[in-house]
Amino acid sequence: MIDPNVDQQKMEGAMVAMRVQAQEELAELLELAGDVKAYQAFSLVGKFAAASQVATFKRIRESNKIKDLPIRTPDGRVATCDSMRDACPLLFGRSYDTMLREEESYDLLGEEAYEIASRLGLNRSALRSVRALPPEKLEMVRLAITAGSAKADVLSVIEDLAEKVEQAIKETAEAKAEIEAKEQLLAEKNKAIDKLK
Repeated sequence: MIDPNVDQQKMEGAMVAMRVQAQEELAELLELAGDVKAYQAFSLVGKFAAASQVATFKRIRESNKIKDLPIRTPDGRVATCDSMRDACPLLFGRSYDTMLREEESYDLLGEEAYEIASRLGLNRSALRSVRALPPEKLEMVRLAITAGSAKADVLSVIEDLAEKVEQAIKETAEAKAEIEAKEQLLAEKNKAIDKLK
């Protein structure tokens, strides 16, 4: 015969063990969620800092005194740089040319729009397209960015404007070629008329 008290004790012990295991798994999951949120926060802070980093680059570059500044490297030694080109990888972790492109985007968009664009994660290709836009089209991109549009919406605006600008350039080139052809034809006619005279 089975003792009901023994079965009850085994069942209660098993339930306690399951509860403890579930709590441990929940604790691990919460720790993981905390780590993910921390990473997202650090990433967001980095994106907020992108505009400040470019502004700082600009001030340092404009000072023209980087060669006078001793810089402590991550390994603890002190180094000097002969130029901003040498200093950029050390100070910003990016090349001088990359920082110049970032500065150009910063200057075109303005601090607020550049910061938002960094948070949205607009890539180099999108920013290159923005830099190629004429000022009136650039203002439309700036408005789309600062209006709180989603990344996909901002990219759509950039792509549409870039396509329109490209089409306008193509049409202008075709019109210019047509005018040149007409001028060439007119010049040839004038030569023929002059010969006849």
